[in-house]
Amino acid sequence: MSEYQVAATKHLSPIEVTLLFTAFIASAYGFGIYLFASLAAEMRAELGLDYGTIGLATGIAQAGFLAASLLSGIWAPRLGPVRLILGAVAATATSLLLMSRLPIANPTLPLVGLLAVMGAGAAAVWVPMVAIAQNVIPIRHRAKALGLMSSGTSYGVFLNGLIIPPLVSDHGWRSVWVVVGCLAILLLITGFWRLRGLADTNVTAASTQPQQRPDWRDMKQPLALVMIATMFLNGLACMPFQTYLVPLLQDDLGQPVAFASRIWSVIGAIGMVSGFLLGMLADRISIKWAMVVTYVFLTGAAILILALVWLDLPVALPMTIAGICFAMAFYAIFGLVPAYISATFAGGSATLLFGFGNIALGLGGLIGNIAGGYTKEASGSFVLIYGVIAVAALLQIGLALATPNERGFTPQRRS
Repeated sequence: MSEYQVAATKHLSPIEVTLLFTAFIASAYGFGIYLFASLAAEMRAELGLDYGTIGLATGIAQAGFLAASLLSGIWAPRLGPVRLILGAVAATATSLLLMSRLPIANPTLPLVGLLAVMGAGAAAVWVPMVAIAQNVIPIRHRAKALGLMSSGTSYGVFLNGLIIPPLVSDHGWRSVWVVVGCLAILLLITGFWRLRGLADTNVTAASTQPQQRPDWRDMKQPLALVMIATMFLNGLACMPFQTYLVPLLQDDLGQPVAFASRIWSVIGAIGMVSGFLLGMLADRISIKWAMVVTYVFLTGAAILILALVWLDLPVALPMTIAGICFAMAFYAIFGLVPAYISATFAGGSATLLFGFGNIALGLGGLIGNIAGGYTKEASGSFVLIYGVIAVAALLQIGLALATPNERGFTPQRRS
């Protein structure tokens, strides 16, 4: 039993760790990353932002995520993973509150800076969290726990969909940032209180074992390159899909903000269970085939949106189905890919590969968000970026089909 397992047994159960970490993800991702996408239209109207600026700002947020993915592995052993997580939650909570104070004159620089901090906070929460979970959560429950944590974003997104319409209608978009910032502060206080027993322990014992040391040669293996390419395409497809969903509904399809918020609520509600459900499916049919299923869902969501724009179809039902398909894919895949990596690579190499994959994910999101903003400015429509998303999803199906089935695959160093 590791130091973390002993501390968890004394102070809090693995279930409480899982629920608390899920709440951290809901705050860091649901509020820190995706709330801006839901409020972009209202903020654009008051602050005079164009879509090029919105694309740049969300792209820089992905750059913050990328930088923190690189640095979290260095910071965690020095600061302690729990301290790093709590520090990231604190930075996110502060940034959420400051978003409510954006000036009408020259808002671009503070907007970009705050989104960059929140993007970095999301990565700094997730990377050390995985390491702690591996030592606190019993192995027989670890996949389900990580699946629930990775779905934590959906709880934040669902809450966004519930609170945005009444708050924006009665008090304006700034009030939304104040409310979620206060919620994040309450969560931070809870984290300090409940995780105090873990803050002084470390997670270095396993990493001192020879078989746990990463081998950089493993990063040259074809399977490692496929996983990195997969996570890049995850970012390229999923990040702009969410960033431009509300503007697409309002500008290209002429839908009111209330309808867009309902779609977000549907996405969040499905996302609450999709990670767990696809994890259960992976236990039955293998992670490989569960990944294929998720990318089929993602492809279907993008194609439905393209059909809505091109064919002038009634919006409500197809858009709801597209939202369900996207939620089934998005919230599941960020648990399935790490699970596949951990099943096919030895401990240290798996961690190293996951780090590179997070960098690729951030790059994909950065490119997708910036491209989406500028193509909208150039063409007047979001059709092109959703066409790119559909192509990326199709490529992901191909990559998933090309990966070996992890069942019967013993993680080992491949030379």
